[in-house]
Amino acid sequence: MGKIIGGGLPVGAYGGPSEIMDLVAPLGPMYQAGTLSGNPLAMAAGFATVNICAITKMRFIRAWRS
Repeated sequence: MGKIIGGGLPVGAYGGPSEIMDLVAPLGPMYQAGTLSGNPLAMAAGFATVNICAITKMRFIRAWRS
C-alpha cells in the first residue's frame, strides 16, 4: 500500500480498526518509527495522492447521486 500512496517513493503505510490505531502515538503509547517514516518528498507525494483519491471519490459520489 505504501508504494502506491507514494507513487513509487519509499513510504510505509498501515491501517487497522480504530481500537488498534488509537494505541499508536500521538493518541496512544506506542511509537511507530522506521526507515520509511517521514521522508519529506515521499510524504508530499503521499499527501497529494490521498487528496486526489478523496477528490475523485467525491466527484464519483456526486455524479452517481445526480
